[in-house]
Amino acid sequence: MKRKHGRPKGSKNKVKKVEEKPLSNAPPKSYKFLGYCPKCFCIITSNDLETKFIYKCVRCANRDRVKSLKDSLNIPKAMNYKDFIENTVNSESLDMPKLADIDPGDLNVAE
Repeated sequence: MKRKHGRPKGSKNKVKKVEEKPLSNAPPKSYKFLGYCPKCFCIITSNDLETKFIYKCVRCANRDRVKSLKDSLNIPKAMNYKDFIENTVNSESLDMPKLADIDPGDLNVAE
């Protein structure tokens, strides 16, 4: 059997087309936020409830009452730019003498 030169005309392994399923018209599921796990600080939602008052943490498998959940993580909120500059920039470092006023003999330079 003789082979022809060039690229083959047709592929022997053809890919079958998959029919796309239409999206359902059901509304998206939403879960109520209940709090944070006191052991691992994972978010607990109404999806994690075993009964009406008992939850089970997905991450650490902690099982407890909903009343024991923490409301917040006590993380400081982000500050605006002005507060950030006032709290982080140290004004003592800005009060340096000019280099022209410093005598080179006063500097301790290790050789």
